[in-house]
Amino acid sequence: MYEVSHIYQYVHCKLVGPRTVSIKNWFDFLNLQDIVYGEWSVTANGRVIRAGRLPDLNLPPRGETNVVIPIKIVFG
Repeated sequence: MYEVSHIYQYVHCKLVGPRTVSIKNWFDFLNLQDIVYGEWSVTANGRVIRAGRLPDLNLPPRGETNVVIPIKIVFG
C-alpha cells in the first residue's frame, strides 16, 4: 500500500463543481496516462448506486485539467 500512496501524493484532485473535478499532475517528468487511471462512484447509505471510469488522464508533467463525471444528477 505504501507504493500506491507514494505515487498518488503527486496527483491532486479537487471538486470544483457538482460533476467537475480538477486534477493536477505534480510529477516533474511523468504523464499520468502512463501510471494511473481514475474511477468514480456515487454512494447512498453506504451502497454504490453509480460507478464508472474516467477517460484516460493524458496529463503532462505539472499539467492540470478539469474532468466532468458522466452522470446525470437527480434530486428528490
